[in-house]
Amino acid sequence: MFVCPSFNTIQVQYSWGMLTPDDLANYTAGGFMTADQYKELTGTDYQAPADK
Repeated sequence: MFVCPSFNTIQVQYSWGMLTPDDLANYTAGGFMTADQYKELTGTDYQAPADK
């Protein structure tokens, strides 16, 4: 069973280098964090992935 971490956990893991901006984009696309939270952590605007 997959349990998504809280934003606080994501924030800490990103600061430790455990997550990449691509990981954060996946959390954002999945609705587990907002585009504003993505920008807060990465400093860049969230861009939804292009359909493949």
